Amino acid sequence: MNLTEDLENRINPEKNRNFAPQEFSKRLLKLRKFAEFHWSAWNGIRISVVGTNGKGSVSHYLSELFRAGGYCTGVYSSPHLQHYSERIRIDGKNEQSTLEDGYDSLRQTFLDYDSKLWADLSYFELLSLLSMEIFQKKRIPVQIYEAGLGGRLDATSLCNPNVVLITRIALDHMALLGKTRSAIFAEKLGISGPDSRIFYLMECRYEPLARRILDELRTPEATGQNRILSFDSHLTESHSMPRHSESPSGYLNQNFQFAKWIVSDLVDAALTARPQNLDSASGPSGLQSLLQSPVAENDTEELYGASTAIVGPDNSETNSETNSNQKRLAKLMQSLDSTEFQDLQVPAGRMMDIRFKGFRWIYDSGHNPASLHTVLSTFSDPPLLVLGILPDRSYPHFLRVARWKGLKDVFCIEREGLAQPPGSDETAVQNQSNDSLQSRQTAMRLRTVAATSADSIRDQVLNCARQNQYSTILFTGSYRIYDLFLEILGPDRVHA
Repeated sequence: MNLTEDLENRINPEKNRNFAPQEFSKRLLKLRKFAEFHWSAWNGIRISVVGTNGKGSVSHYLSELFRAGGYCTGVYSSPHLQHYSERIRIDGKNEQSTLEDGYDSLRQTFLDYDSKLWADLSYFELLSLLSMEIFQKKRIPVQIYEAGLGGRLDATSLCNPNVVLITRIALDHMALLGKTRSAIFAEKLGISGPDSRIFYLMECRYEPLARRILDELRTPEATGQNRILSFDSHLTESHSMPRHSESPSGYLNQNFQFAKWIVSDLVDAALTARPQNLDSASGPSGLQSLLQSPVAENDTEELYGASTAIVGPDNSETNSETNSNQKRLAKLMQSLDSTEFQDLQVPAGRMMDIRFKGFRWIYDSGHNPASLHTVLSTFSDPPLLVLGILPDRSYPHFLRVARWKGLKDVFCIEREGLAQPPGSDETAVQNQSNDSLQSRQTAMRLRTVAATSADSIRDQVLNCARQNQYSTILFTGSYRIYDLFLEILGPDRVHA
């Protein structure tokens, strides 16, 4: 059996939207024991990225910034747009042969350890473990793991992160994660493990809560040793983003700045660190990984045979390798100073910008009302909106945001695997309050289009855009309409 065949037979909550927290919790306890057995000594600095919105783009920019400074990075992300191999990337590349080799190794070890547990793994759990297997075997210096759902019960927590960063928090998956933003934040923070000591928050309002929770989790000796920093409390005027950017990628620029600030702080901490403050590459701080030379194809002996100490017991430089490590960190810092948002490619599926038939067509994989609000805030003129949302989402919530942002025309995609559009489900319409869907239909023109013919959807959207003088057409709401977006535009599309 190969990896593709195996995944096809796995339970996949991403598709059926049947999330079972009790089942996750029981299995995670067993998987932690496997992780302790199989990866008894971790290598690389391991960064967990959690939050409601922005996880994927922040993970992308972290990787790109480290790579620009000469460090090899591994990124595990989800969901994928076209093929599952997109989820596991080393230096921006995803190779099926690498995944298959890692799968064979992981499968054999797991079957010898607990064949029943192996059979019970979900789609996401298997890919999460596979990413760790590959990154650990290849000794990737910088490993970035984007959480799927929540944090406390997320399979990526098995990487025992050194660094945890939490992006924006919004009300999403409330039945699973909590009814308030604070409860959801606490659930996300639960991804931290024994080696987690550095925490970066995008929103400073959660800092007191984070300190309280982490101090309760730590032993008395470790209480107060957590390093917690908040991005918005450190923002300068030059870093602040305007409410409406000239570019529709304005919110991605914010995520880039967050990632850049994190890498800069980690490098600064590594440069000022001393051996007595660092246990090992798997120690609490995780900073020693940055003191090592990055992985290079023809440089293995140099990377793993040399000393990684910065200073000796007398605080004097010990060898030429010390200077080399210092120079590498200095190079990374110099790269950070010269790298700007426009120098890097945007993440796959985020604000994909294409010129076609005289209009700007944009696809964004934002998956909840909060992300829709963020994306729409980057437009000075409201776009024509095409929505396709997941079955466990609420159209009224998305449409409420659209109306607040002044949108007049919304197309709702009807296809298998998406939520039923409003108006086509009479029961759902009847159950809405007066201030919900029915009143919203008077303020916005809603149209349901079946995704049976890309040509038909393209013609309907183009006719509406021309009649109402739109310049921009935005497709969003789910990664599941990405393929439809590409099919509608066809091969003659031109990237803006």
